[in-house]
Amino acid sequence: MEYERERLVSTSRDALASESSNLETQNRVADIKIEAPSDEVVVTVRCPLETHPVSKVIEAFKEAQVNVVESKLAAGNDTVYHTFVVKSSGPEQLTKDKLMAAFSGESNSLQPFSSVG
Repeated sequence: MEYERERLVSTSRDALASESSNLETQNRVADIKIEAPSDEVVVTVRCPLETHPVSKVIEAFKEAQVNVVESKLAAGNDTVYHTFVVKSSGPEQLTKDKLMAAFSGESNSLQPFSSVG
């Protein structure tokens, strides 16, 4: 009986620790900040890179050794457009082919939708 009691207490502790860890992960998913300095309202959403939908794109940028200079997000017609302006951070010149190769290597879901430029 003593063994069973200790086992139950241990299992309860493990369950509480797991639940606490899950809550921390859920709390890290998104942090929303809203400011209204003037007539406009600024909404900033912050979350860990690994939980953000654009994380694979950022990984491809890292692989290609580029830095994000500017990022814009727009939505329309049930589609989200996330546009990046990037600049080479390494000694090599940034090329379209280099970025295409980084996206092709990172994931099949990151295939370019047009080949402008």
